[in-house]
Amino acid sequence: MHSRLNHVALELAPENAHPFGARDIGYDIYLPLREDGLLDASAVPLGRCRVRCRNTGAVSHGSISVSADGKLVFSYPNGSAHDGGCQHLLERTPLRAGQRISICDNAGTPHAYEVVSIRET
Repeated sequence: MHSRLNHVALELAPENAHPFGARDIGYDIYLPLREDGLLDASAVPLGRCRVRCRNTGAVSHGSISVSADGKLVFSYPNGSAHDGGCQHLLERTPLRAGQRISICDNAGTPHAYEVVSIRET
């Protein structure tokens, strides 16, 4: 099955600290998806995959790799929670607009993010 590089936009879903969610907290991830919405893990190591983390005005850029257990790892270069060092885990599931997925912060606390859009790049 052929995969294409896609831009997946995620926004923080409602949680205790943000009862209405937060449009200014989220991720833009660029990764290869197959037609069924599943990650094409074999295409991730090609260096085309990247992540942009948005957190209330702060923006961090990083890369994406796949862990041995099939989860995406978001890596940032500098060491702080928003511009480096934190590794977020995204479970490998088919991605669809409107779907909620869990991403852990660097303390290991999961947060729900809603898939706002998926578009081919």
